[in-house]
Amino acid sequence: MTSGFDKHTEAMCMLIANLLHETGNFRWMSEIADGTAYNNRSDLGNGPNDGPKYKGAGVLMLTGV
Repeated sequence: MTSGFDKHTEAMCMLIANLLHETGNFRWMSEIADGTAYNNRSDLGNGPNDGPKYKGAGVLMLTGV
């Protein structure tokens, strides 16, 4: 049985691993693609030509409005 500390440590390791993967070891803070693939994506809240404005950004690479 794992303790609460072990679960917390595992969750933090998974978060850091995801951040490292999403940002290429913290080299990129915005998506490399130009974002046009996200134009007119209503599921993301984007309208015409909104893609580049709302492409992935930050360490979590949040995308959309």
